[in-house]
Amino acid sequence: MKNVSRVGCKSIAVSASAALRWCEEVGAEYFEGSARDGLDVERPFLGAARGGLRQVSRECFFTKK
Repeated sequence: MKNVSRVGCKSIAVSASAALRWCEEVGAEYFEGSARDGLDVERPFLGAARGGLRQVSRECFFTKK
């Protein structure tokens, strides 16, 4: 499956394996979904929210006096 993004008049396609490899390199979580089909659109946003909450929890824990 290709991940396709339209930017202006251009279509940009990235293979799932290339996207997964990039995510592994930068320590990001990989999500597949389809805005067109409404499939798993919310998963990346929920993942980002969970990551933010984990970070805030760690900061609060380590800065308590």
